Amino acid sequence: MENTITELSGKTGLCKPICILPLAIFILCATTLVAVSFHFDSEFLGWQNSLPKDVKKFAEAASDVGDWPGLMLIGAAFIVISHARKSRSLRRVVVCMMLSATLAGIVANVLKNTTGRTRPNAKYVERGWHGPVYQGEATIGKSKFNSFPSGHSASAAGFFGFLLFLRMPSALLGFATILLVPAARLGAGAHYLSDIAMAIFLGLLSAFYVRHRGYERFLVAFQGIRVLLVSLRGRGPGRVGP
Repeated sequence: MENTITELSGKTGLCKPICILPLAIFILCATTLVAVSFHFDSEFLGWQNSLPKDVKKFAEAASDVGDWPGLMLIGAAFIVISHARKSRSLRRVVVCMMLSATLAGIVANVLKNTTGRTRPNAKYVERGWHGPVYQGEATIGKSKFNSFPSGHSASAAGFFGFLLFLRMPSALLGFATILLVPAARLGAGAHYLSDIAMAIFLGLLSAFYVRHRGYERFLVAFQGIRVLLVSLRGRGPGRVGP
């Protein structure tokens, strides 16, 4: 992997100029695919209902590995490895993957807590889009109303999707792993196909942003916090003024 990320070294970190045309084409194609995926929700629902309970339980357990906490543990492990190997470029890539997963997860959770879409496996509730309030009660934070989009899939797509913007074979690795968590979430019956499609779109968009702008801004914010803490520590309890 070391040779595939040499392009990421240098003073500018991971940031590259944004090409508007490719970004516009990607957004257009992705939104079209998301819209089309709604048409196939019912067909996938029939497939989900036909799966044995053991398969659904296994898929649920497997998808938990790709949730945000699991991805952060994976990232932390690779940061330790990068320190041991003294590989600054590897550390930058892993930090960007973690930033991308976090950004995608935040956006996905904001949407899923406000759209109020019921999950395919939700019981004793009318299926549909209920928004933040259903029958006089808030749906925010209630799992059965948090279907759209998939938070697991968004974080995983942001994490592994960042590899798509690197050289081969890292891009191939990202493409191969980006679908594992979404497939598990579908198998568990926790989401519709459109939930997964929207989540992957958010994850890839987050990865694109971090690849071109996010890492540089993260460094600026990190350095600012570091300078602030050093200045506060330098004043001490007995010092007054700058």
